Amino acid sequence: STRLQAPPDMVWAAILDANKHADVYPRIARSFCMNEANTLDAKNKGLRNGATVSRLYKSQRCNPPDMEQAGQVWDYYLFQEIDYPFPLSDRWMITKAENDETESEKGIYKQQGKLIYGRQDIYEFALEARPHPQYPNQTYFTMYIWSDPGGLLPDWMVKKATEYIAPRFMEILEREAQKRAGLPL
Repeated sequence: STRLQAPPDMVWAAILDANKHADVYPRIARSFCMNEANTLDAKNKGLRNGATVSRLYKSQRCNPPDMEQAGQVWDYYLFQEIDYPFPLSDRWMITKAENDETESEKGIYKQQGKLIYGRQDIYEFALEARPHPQYPNQTYFTMYIWSDPGGLLPDWMVKKATEYIAPRFMEILEREAQKRAGLPL
């Protein structure tokens, strides 16, 4: 958890910009929003290569901000190919991201996700953005990630990679939210 120097709604907008994640976040080689039908199609076909998933479905990507349902719980599917900092290749996943905006009038936004399909053994996450109790125009941000890319990597190595990536993710998320809010970087 950390304090981000940007308002929660701008942090939320940066999180929802899923088609841009590969351009800004560390270790994400490819990222785009998928619809449920394409997610099920990829799973039913038993696709095993991230480049193939990208080639087949990227042109049909959706845009989470267009799907947003203010004040409600809604979801989308997210394809991500991860460039891990150790010798693993073609690690990709499709997760279902459930977005909870039921407390958005209070500036509280939540997202949780779980692996649906891909070349990753475990991937779950939960994010929450809310007004910071001491700095109401800033965000108290919490993030939980449980990840296992599979392979023969020891647990300590996976933990080290996550501990490296998470703070960088939060730094970039803060910068993206500050840009959206027109704040100095």
